[in-house]
Amino acid sequence: MSKLYAFGCSHTWGEGQADCLNYNDDRDQCMSATPSQYAWPALLGKMLDKEVVNLGRPGCSNRYISQQILNTTIEKDDIIVILWTEVNRSTVFTSKSIELAKVATNIHPTKNNNVCKNYYKWIHDPYNSFLESLEAVNLANYTLQEHRHVYNFKANFNSKLGPNKTDIEYVYPKWNKVNLINQSLHWVDFAADNDHPGPESQKLIARDMLKYVKETN
Repeated sequence: MSKLYAFGCSHTWGEGQADCLNYNDDRDQCMSATPSQYAWPALLGKMLDKEVVNLGRPGCSNRYISQQILNTTIEKDDIIVILWTEVNRSTVFTSKSIELAKVATNIHPTKNNNVCKNYYKWIHDPYNSFLESLEAVNLANYTLQEHRHVYNFKANFNSKLGPNKTDIEYVYPKWNKVNLINQSLHWVDFAADNDHPGPESQKLIARDMLKYVKETN
């Protein structure tokens, strides 16, 4: 029986939900051992009656998401739903381990470590990040081109500002081959950490995605 594979950032993993709260010794929020049952992958899986493989990663970049896809064995009949994250993130990989999640350095605008501070001070350019993200999106979809059920959603981080707001400021280049579906995060409620969309918002995300998945199945 086919499975549902979900890729994305914290909104996919379900970080901040009541069953997905985890803190380190410094009281900083960190990744929980298992994804939330209140996040859209679990909800969508129930709607489709599919086993769910949630490969989301809080704080990750689109480059990281792409690498997760490239390094995951997925059958051609499996359903693949990707909630691409904001473009102004990056990831640095090393060759020390095949377990990318343990060695990848995710660079995030709100992280206060030296790597992130120096990256955003000296290296980061919004348009370059936009192109880097699109390259990652296209590479992943080139790898998945023989798969029958691939759905590309772009998490709209500005959706809390209104239904017509978007966080993509640039015109897509001609070489882009992927149609990214604008996905509102809805923000009708907040998760237990008061930072991420809550369970009702996650239900609405799953509902939106279901429309596209059902249309092509």
